[in-house]
Amino acid sequence: MSESEDDKYRTGEETLWEAASRSDIPLIVRVNETYENEDYDDAGWFEDGMELMVEGTRSIPYARVRVLDVHDEEQARKAHYDDFVEEMQMFLDQMYLMPMHVPLKLKLVTRPGKPNKYTSIAQVIEDMPMKLLVNRDVISIPPGGGHNTLVPANTVLTVKRVFTCSIDKARYLQCSFASQHVSFKETLRVQFSAIGNDSLYTMHY
Repeated sequence: MSESEDDKYRTGEETLWEAASRSDIPLIVRVNETYENEDYDDAGWFEDGMELMVEGTRSIPYARVRVLDVHDEEQARKAHYDDFVEEMQMFLDQMYLMPMHVPLKLKLVTRPGKPNKYTSIAQVIEDMPMKLLVNRDVISIPPGGGHNTLVPANTVLTVKRVFTCSIDKARYLQCSFASQHVSFKETLRVQFSAIGNDSLYTMHY
């Protein structure tokens, strides 16, 4: 096919997003500049002139993150290196988009100033710590009826979610311990404490 005939089958330059949005999948595209995808390992090196078949698309959720200051400078230097604090200042308050599925290990941090003792479930819902220590026996009454569950003192609860019951329209806090799930109405009076959490998570957790 001559160059002029080939031109009949070409369109103007577009981004991959534009091309995929305007055309039916699958479609064939030609790379017009060399590009290295550095977002993930082994994700590809695309050379100028390479033709690709786009077989499908998918949406990737992102988390918007902001870099905070170093709270305990001495501890940070001990844990990392002497220039760590100064280098982090270069990124202070910078905003980034991070793919939720990036396999980056994270540890949850509770900074000083947040409450660590709660006298009602409403307070827990407002703060949403990851782990709770039960300081006094409490009864879990499931919404809509069912068997009540005694949660004894010194039980460690993992906070799971907040939900609204369709029957009484009240909010409930769902937690788990051992292999059980328990729910507490937001008006319930309790004696709970937030405790540290050394677990590692990913952004998708």
